[in-house]
Amino acid sequence: MCDLIKANRSGSGPGTPSLGVVRPVEPPTLKITARDEAQLTRWRRLAAAAASRQSLFDDQNNRKPDFEVVPWRFQYEFRCLTPECGGHTQTIVDWEVLALWRHVRYRTDWREQMRLKLEETLWNGRDSVLFVGNQEQYPISFLVLGVFWPPEGPTQGVLDL
Repeated sequence: MCDLIKANRSGSGPGTPSLGVVRPVEPPTLKITARDEAQLTRWRRLAAAAASRQSLFDDQNNRKPDFEVVPWRFQYEFRCLTPECGGHTQTIVDWEVLALWRHVRYRTDWREQMRLKLEETLWNGRDSVLFVGNQEQYPISFLVLGVFWPPEGPTQGVLDL
């Protein structure tokens, strides 16, 4: 991760990596924080405006579901394999994390359920890596796009039938 950030310090462009696969030194820690109320208000206004726009293809008999603004930010904190790494905190934009939150949000232990899945299940006994990417206007701010979590050991081989 440190190498990706270093490669993007001079800006994005041809030959500059914008996607990467990162193997943390140890399983990352999930950080859950409340989003800023001003940001949530702005996003809710944008969602309402988008919902009020009609498309040529809209069916008047079927109402579109409301766009849900998630009031939480989910981030991974980790250290990469670079020896001098001071650590990284990156926002997770993987839709599966939001789907998990929607699945557990009404439970009193929803935070613990999120941590169990995102800190333990995806990492313990697995050869997991992070898929990360940036945006052209923010070349050194990488986001976690997803987690690849195959079991440890060889991933290809001959099956004994």
